[in-house]
Amino acid sequence: MKSRINTRAISPVVGMVLVLAIIAGIMSIIQTQYVPRWDYQKEVQSYNALLSEVREIPALLTSSQSSTAVKLDAGTDYPQYPFLVNIKSSYGVVEIFPENVSVSYTVFGKKVDENYTSSTIIVRPYYLYMPQVNITYEHGAVIMNGSNYARPIVLSQVAFSKDSISLPIVESSNFSAAAKTFVLHFYLVSKGEGKEVSNLTIAFQTRYPKLWEDILKRIYGDNVSVSGNLVTLHMSGPVTLSISAWNTYAQPVGTPSSSRRFVSAVIAVPEKVYLNPGQRSEINVQLLDRYGNPITNASISVKVDNASVCKIFTNNSLSDKGTFTTSIDGVASFFVEALNAGKTEIEVTTPIPSANGGKNTTVVEVNVTKLQESPESYYVDIIHANATLSGYYHTGCRCPRCSSDYNVYTYDILVKVTLNSNPQSSTPVNFYFLDSSGNTLFEDTAFTNSTGYARLITTAGIMTNSLEDTVHYIVPQRLLNEIPSKVIVTAGVATNNTEINYLS
Repeated sequence: MKSRINTRAISPVVGMVLVLAIIAGIMSIIQTQYVPRWDYQKEVQSYNALLSEVREIPALLTSSQSSTAVKLDAGTDYPQYPFLVNIKSSYGVVEIFPENVSVSYTVFGKKVDENYTSSTIIVRPYYLYMPQVNITYEHGAVIMNGSNYARPIVLSQVAFSKDSISLPIVESSNFSAAAKTFVLHFYLVSKGEGKEVSNLTIAFQTRYPKLWEDILKRIYGDNVSVSGNLVTLHMSGPVTLSISAWNTYAQPVGTPSSSRRFVSAVIAVPEKVYLNPGQRSEINVQLLDRYGNPITNASISVKVDNASVCKIFTNNSLSDKGTFTTSIDGVASFFVEALNAGKTEIEVTTPIPSANGGKNTTVVEVNVTKLQESPESYYVDIIHANATLSGYYHTGCRCPRCSSDYNVYTYDILVKVTLNSNPQSSTPVNFYFLDSSGNTLFEDTAFTNSTGYARLITTAGIMTNSLEDTVHYIVPQRLLNEIPSKVIVTAGVATNNTEINYLS
């Protein structure tokens, strides 16, 4: 009787042990089989979110914002379950280090050479189950490189296209840290302004030279070469170039450390002026910073070497020198008036220091010719008079109240000047661009060559509420509120003239 009672008491205990064993087995299966799968799915979600965050960087660095920030979730928060063991979170590593970039080009006849240090940003997330992968931002591209990839993959690239190059320069000190989340702050140092350049050479260091060679050769063909980790692109013909510059920090700051301005070029249009005594000519001077972008609110000093030949019109009077300030387009304009026959130079200088390879001064040559004795016999023959829509131009910010849009036209006029049927050399030809009411919008001057031909090529931005369909961003030589309807062309001091009608 006693042993029966003991057997009955042991049965529930054994049953409970079996139940616990089954539960433990199930929990073990969940722990070893399902938790890793769930964690892997969470890592995939985190990786896709991180990839999306890094891919925002190229678009932000080619935008017009003055400052911005990018949050990088380099780590993963793993799900937590009752009675199961799981790590709470993982971390990632962000590294920022410099790579050299050199740019050389010719703009408005000026050669510009600049060397920059642009930062590469590498994000390395560390996961428990996903393979190791690096996400790199470099020279306007996002590159993904994994341990199981035969070669890296470019996910997006905003810098290089066939007709234009928009290259962001990211300046930063070396940085390396591990954390679950990072916030990178970007501050605009110089806003990229598209300009047409020639003889362009861009050379940059890269971690992925073969990848960049393949990308650029698909766009530019044999104009690309690679030596070690240096990729070089050379283009002889015209291309629209825009270089923006940013500072980046891991913490927010008040003022970027590299905000000091330097001048790469002082561009005067025209560089040679041909006048008769008593005539005036407008000269436009644009200052470009070390990234090739206009410098606003900058002072320029203008001085005439020989004031007996010409003087500067300033403060409603004539003077041998003057001081002017650049506008939002980086352009300052002044007039020179011819006094007596002869040659002289006008020195244009800014107190802003020059960048390496740049100049903060230029010279305008002024030629004043004698009055012709028989001006009535001049004949001006229009060879061609083309007006072509070349691109667009935008000033100000995104707000419509403080910005303007312009359609940019290129005027290419070729004329031949004869006197009694004989070609005339070294003769100033004046071009007066008029509005529909006959008012002069602007004037320009060219000079005939030895065969009597004079050619004028100039650009003008016409304000508009509806931009024409064009992809080229161009900084024009002048901005107008109305499109010219006609051009009056005169040679020397002749009273007769030839008229070009553009709107008829």
